[in-house]
Amino acid sequence: YTNGADQTAPSSCTFATKGALVPVSKGHLNPGAPDVTFDRFELGPGLDELVRHVWVVRWDVPDGEIRSQRVLTYPALNAVIDSRSARLFGPESRVQVQELSGTSWAVGVLFRPAAGRLVAAAEPADLPVTGEHLGNAPHQALADVMNGTLSVPAARLALVGILRAWLFPYVSELDERAAMVNIVCQL
Repeated sequence: YTNGADQTAPSSCTFATKGALVPVSKGHLNPGAPDVTFDRFELGPGLDELVRHVWVVRWDVPDGEIRSQRVLTYPALNAVIDSRSARLFGPESRVQVQELSGTSWAVGVLFRPAAGRLVAAAEPADLPVTGEHLGNAPHQALADVMNGTLSVPAARLALVGILRAWLFPYVSELDERAAMVNIVCQL
């Protein structure tokens, strides 16, 4: 997490930026690409043992052009909901490249390690490279927000509400072992 002054704090720290907690991630390897915007935020109290942060990407690439986005995933699961689908992806140790064209969006949830066995039908290590379909994800509600005309702050609030409603039931399934997995993975 950063306070905007290029100072990195321990992962347990957060800094307020105009009242919002803004997580910083090292997973996106070429930030600042033209026509591509990123937002990251937390889901608030009660979900921090399940979710590290949410990331949102929007792009508006001119016709005939492609923006290659290099990404290195965390050793955890990512739910990725985009205009076409909702999928759960496992850890990947190689840099991946996403080719962005046209105008679209994606909403991602970076889960903490303890969430793996709760949200995945398969063992997290056995998830296919193409991901696992997330049938219970609030795809349509997220699409309505992302395709709508809300301001960025209003869209963020709407996304937080939708994602909290979807993910909060999993919190009751976390136990001491799950907390220990998260602690071990911080080392």
